[in-house]
Amino acid sequence: MKSLKIKEAFFNLKKSKPLSEESNDFLVKKGNHLHLIILAIVGIITLLYVAFDFAKHNYLQASLSATILPSLFISYWLFQKNKTLLSKVWNLVHVSLIIGIQYLLQPPLSLALFLYLPVLLATLIVFQGKDKKLGALFAVCIVLIAIVLLYIGDHFRFDMYVRHESLYNLRVLNMSGSIIVTILEVIYLLRMNNSIQLELIEKNEAINRNNTILASTIKTRDKMLTIVSHDLRSPLILINSGLELIENDEFPIEKKKKLTSDLRKRSQFTLSLIDNMLLWTRSQTDQINYKPTAVPTASFKKIVEGFAETHIGDKGIELNYHAPDEGFVQADSDMIEGLLRNLISNSVKFTPPGGSISIQIIPLESTWRFVIQDSGTGISPDIIQKILNNDSISTPGTNKEKGHGIGMLVVQDFIKKHGSELKIESEQGKGTTFSFELNKA
Repeated sequence: MKSLKIKEAFFNLKKSKPLSEESNDFLVKKGNHLHLIILAIVGIITLLYVAFDFAKHNYLQASLSATILPSLFISYWLFQKNKTLLSKVWNLVHVSLIIGIQYLLQPPLSLALFLYLPVLLATLIVFQGKDKKLGALFAVCIVLIAIVLLYIGDHFRFDMYVRHESLYNLRVLNMSGSIIVTILEVIYLLRMNNSIQLELIEKNEAINRNNTILASTIKTRDKMLTIVSHDLRSPLILINSGLELIENDEFPIEKKKKLTSDLRKRSQFTLSLIDNMLLWTRSQTDQINYKPTAVPTASFKKIVEGFAETHIGDKGIELNYHAPDEGFVQADSDMIEGLLRNLISNSVKFTPPGGSISIQIIPLESTWRFVIQDSGTGISPDIIQKILNNDSISTPGTNKEKGHGIGMLVVQDFIKKHGSELKIESEQGKGTTFSFELNKA
């Protein structure tokens, strides 16, 4: 069973898709960053070894170690000239060569080759992304060289350290250097892994945001198609048919007046629908920006009265408006007009003939409370929840007025842009109260 799993793992490894150009570039960039850090670490370690050898009068080894320093400068110069791959290869070859020579010059008990391996590992792991194959080739070469050095070292070696004290110090220095380099490697690899994870998270969040926008756009498109194909097309057909009847000279004058009134209502409904469609579509596609200004409370009276003259008279609804003549609301004037118009329109739709609608703007400590209360049919709790969840709801009014479900979506969206929330209190058969609060200017 285990052998099958291993075979499957290797098979999946072979099937793995190659990295994209963007991913390769990202890994190469990380490897190049690591290369600069390795140059600094190798330079520091080299200075320590040179200082140690000079202190112990091992001038030959000190001179050999010192040759790494100009090599590091050459490697850094190549890196600055954007010849990053050549810079990494140069550094790896020279460091490997010095380590091999140092191994032959040091006694076996210093464990030079094995304690230098972290340094070699550090110079190897800079090969990332599309440079990975070259790094693997160098790794194989280094392993072969290490085997040759082990063989040669057993038969031919120049032992420069004969004193016990010098050998002990050398082993401590080698071990300390290898431990430090290993710790630094692990820390950097962990940080590099974390940075990659963070970048992946950020890209996933960007993808999720784009998916949300795309889903919203598709939803908006589908909603618009539904409205255009049904709610908008049907009244236009009726208006067109009515105009054909009016143009007929044989059509009775009394019926023409009634038909003209009906056509006016249809055109008002259609115009309101188009306005809401445009508002909602622009809002969904972020084409409407919230631009608050100091809006005088007196200006809302004109909005309410203008709406009442057009929509309320036919149902004989009593409209009461109460608001201070002085005061300013911090709001976007176009948005506040749109949401008030839709809330009043909704109250008119569900208030029976002879009913009443009350509109109040109540001053509080730091805000204004807008309250639209009607004596209509009321809203059931499940419909209220759907409205607050931004679900599109369309139900016929008391005079069988058709709805399109966009008005309340516009209201919810505009209120949220003002940093407020819509509150709905209703009792079926007794009416509904809509309220929200806006900051004082």
